[in-house]
Amino acid sequence: MQVTLSLLPTLANLGLPYTLVRFLPGEQSKEIVRDGYYSVFTLVLVVSSIISIIMFLCADSIAGLLGCSGKMIWILSVILPVECLIGVCIAVLRAFQKINLYAFFIIIKTYGEVALIAYLLLVRKQGLVEVLIASLVIRVVIFIALFILIGFNINICIPRFSQIKEYLLFGLPTVPGNISSWVTNASDRYIIGYFLSTAYVGYYSPGYSLGGIIGMFAMPIGFIMPAVLSELYDTGRISQVKSYMKYTMKYFLLITIPAVFGLSILSKDLLLILSTPDIANNGYLVIPFISLGSLILGVTIIISQVLVLTKKTYISGTSWILTALINLLLNIIFVPRLGITAAAASTLLSYVFSLIFMGYYSLKYMKIDVDWLSIGKCTLAAIVMSVIICIFQGNVILKVVIGVAVYSLVAYLLKVVSPKEFGLLKEMVFTKAS
Repeated sequence: MQVTLSLLPTLANLGLPYTLVRFLPGEQSKEIVRDGYYSVFTLVLVVSSIISIIMFLCADSIAGLLGCSGKMIWILSVILPVECLIGVCIAVLRAFQKINLYAFFIIIKTYGEVALIAYLLLVRKQGLVEVLIASLVIRVVIFIALFILIGFNINICIPRFSQIKEYLLFGLPTVPGNISSWVTNASDRYIIGYFLSTAYVGYYSPGYSLGGIIGMFAMPIGFIMPAVLSELYDTGRISQVKSYMKYTMKYFLLITIPAVFGLSILSKDLLLILSTPDIANNGYLVIPFISLGSLILGVTIIISQVLVLTKKTYISGTSWILTALINLLLNIIFVPRLGITAAAASTLLSYVFSLIFMGYYSLKYMKIDVDWLSIGKCTLAAIVMSVIICIFQGNVILKVVIGVAVYSLVAYLLKVVSPKEFGLLKEMVFTKAS
């Protein structure tokens, strides 16, 4: 149900929330901002409601495909438009870089949902239907709060849809790409379940989630960069755009390169702590592939900002379609023969293709400076860290602490980041572009 819910808004929102992130930051007219937001809000509401009604009417058929009850599909059909509208509201917070508010609502949504579900399952002994209702309740509360907050700041108006054609031209090409991204990220679980068994999905998912922790470092980049860079690009500050992209890449790799090494070396030990011996023994080889793939995906996100700025979203959409097809084909061929490790390797190879494809076209529109010397130093420091971790005999937590200390010391001695760059990092993280 969660995987399905992660797909449906991609279809229903027509790529319009991301369009707001691209177009609103550099817009000076409050009337255009107001009309843009309410136009997108209204159109997404209409489209998501139509899909919701179809789901409601076809609940039994959909339930048969997903192996659940029709009542769960009814609840899911109500969650859909609420989730889509939350996405529109969140996009406005992203566009105007209201990071504190964004973080607040995401934390409330996540932990509020977990707390309510835990209460229903552990205290009230309720079932999955009640869990879905809890998810709906939390989303409704969050949506109402967001809608009131945004309405208070920009006022409510009747949309004129004056910019909607331009918005759709930008947003619609991202829909196939978003669906393909979902296929790349989620279809392997379906294929593993079909060719092997549900048990192997259970072996695969914890390792995939742990390796995907690297993506945690890419999330702030994907959140902040489009709004910041759009404002700079639209006001002609191209050199500043290039500088931000260069140092974002450097700082991202400074953190993720040692993380990939550490997760790969400690994969089995970490899974033993977080799951069962059976899962650890069967799923630990998934982690190195997924963690490296997540690093490559983060680099791709940074490079692909050029396509967002130049409004070439059809290129990124094409890239993700090809990436998904490659991933799907590799999974179908190799998972039945080589098991869940092949699924992880297929994800890595598909991300490598995406990086090459989007990197090629991005560099045609804007040259991006890459600090190769810094990348080499980070890799060297991570290798030294890995050797120390392998030699040291102790518990996992202590190994992690020692690994972080060794990497930090070696990176400092190699002068990976200069004092001047620390100042720039502070500006990039804490200061709004102006």
